[in-house]
Amino acid sequence: MSLDEIRKVILVIIDALRVDRVNAEVMPFLDEISRRGMVFGNAFITINATDPALTSIYSDRYPFSTALLIMVRRSLMKR
Repeated sequence: MSLDEIRKVILVIIDALRVDRVNAEVMPFLDEISRRGMVFGNAFITINATDPALTSIYSDRYPFSTALLIMVRRSLMKR
């Protein structure tokens, strides 16, 4: 497989963004990407905390099977 045949992937991850605030006026870059690429309109997070959710995406594991969630729980208990 040549380098020209390899598909390029850009994963755009935005934390705490309201869908009603995303439009061509506010974010023309995202509007252009969505027109030229693939949009997953029915995607869900595995957990509603940023660090464990990103760890899940990057590691391909559920948050409850990673040590990060244990660390987040411990830090929350200290508060």
